[in-house]
Amino acid sequence: MSFVHLHLHTEYSLLDGACRIGRLMDRVKELGQDAVAITDHGVMYGVIDFYKAAKAAGVKPIIGCEVYVAPRTRFDKVHGIDNENAHLVLLCQNETGYRNLSYLVSKGFLEGFYGRPRIDMELLRQHSEGLIALSACLAGAIPRRLKIDDYDGAKALALEYSEIFGPETFYLELQNHGIPEQAKINPMLLRLARELELPLVVTNDAHYLRREDAATQDVLMCIQMGKTVDDPNRMRVESDEIYVKSEDELRQLFPQLEEAFANTVRIAERCNVEFEFGHYHLPAFEAPDGSDSLSYFRKMCRDGFEERYGSSSEDGSFGASRTPPPTMLSYRAVHFAAFGEADADPVGQTDDGRVRVSGAAADAVPVGAGGCGDGQLAAGNRQLVPALGGFDPVFPVPGQIHGLGQDPVHPDLRVGGSLRAQVLPRNDPSQQQKNGPEQQGPMFGFHGSITW
Repeated sequence: MSFVHLHLHTEYSLLDGACRIGRLMDRVKELGQDAVAITDHGVMYGVIDFYKAAKAAGVKPIIGCEVYVAPRTRFDKVHGIDNENAHLVLLCQNETGYRNLSYLVSKGFLEGFYGRPRIDMELLRQHSEGLIALSACLAGAIPRRLKIDDYDGAKALALEYSEIFGPETFYLELQNHGIPEQAKINPMLLRLARELELPLVVTNDAHYLRREDAATQDVLMCIQMGKTVDDPNRMRVESDEIYVKSEDELRQLFPQLEEAFANTVRIAERCNVEFEFGHYHLPAFEAPDGSDSLSYFRKMCRDGFEERYGSSSEDGSFGASRTPPPTMLSYRAVHFAAFGEADADPVGQTDDGRVRVSGAAADAVPVGAGGCGDGQLAAGNRQLVPALGGFDPVFPVPGQIHGLGQDPVHPDLRVGGSLRAQVLPRNDPSQQQKNGPEQQGPMFGFHGSITW
């Protein structure tokens, strides 16, 4: 193998990419290639499916994304100024790179979204470690400068990207789909590479698997833009060449650029991201007072309950609110939600008040403190919220804490008893009315009451 596709869009480049992941692996093996990259537009939805399919097919997966870079900052969102974003291909060399790419893509949605999830040069400077960058297609910042004959501007951008990523981790990307603009800028890219001593790489910006799939991709674009295929004024890709080509097809387009082909293999060799499935890596919580996490959790619960609901009087009354502040909570249950610990016994409760969880623990189903009663009281604790990451749950109100007798929401659970945990599959017929018939996957919830 002496060529690897490093710029490729799967079906997760929604309404643009038409490379079905399963068929992609068949195509890559058919061409005798041992590795392939995923570089969907601005998202990483497809990474896990891509990784698993590649591993199953004996193909090396290269994890990446073609991100959108804002023309100014990710916070600038002025119509007519900040609409046009530049493309940039980022590939992960290692776990650090994967974490940085995940962070960049997340920030693109959370802070930079303006028509597209956008990042900016500030974020790239802060989170470039472990990433290899390619200058992208005609929509890249450098090609755009070259298209308007701004060679000096393109040169300045190339220097800036090289400074951010390093001279051996920023590559100028060459493509040839028979588009006149590419024929114009490719000689300029070669000149930039010589003058700045930057490496070159050949890509094909693959959006579909074979030439005959071009019509399918064209229909996807029409759906994306709300146009019909016979609309003469719609945007269209003026080429049927953006498919997963063989090495021979590409070498016919770039016959004198052996080094640019060899660089695709070198990049593939440097990109080594491995995922571990079936294990949760929960953060360790260290109590500020040096106590163990469960003791500190109990203290915060007690302090928060007292602050919010007041203390009971000696005669057992609870004041005007008639809300009974618990003197004993099933701490172990909520501790499981907060710190990821549980017993591996059947669902229920042991004599010492510890919640037994089997289905969720055995199936590695993540859980959270919620439901009614105990879970809400713990999750809604003012003292507890900052310690668990600053989330802002709905605080329980007196009406949500039921009096003695049965819980009207869950009549099988007795108020005055202890918390019980239940594992409810989302596709359980008894739950379809609540959850909808199409929801899949297990749901884990705490339902219970307060012991006092």
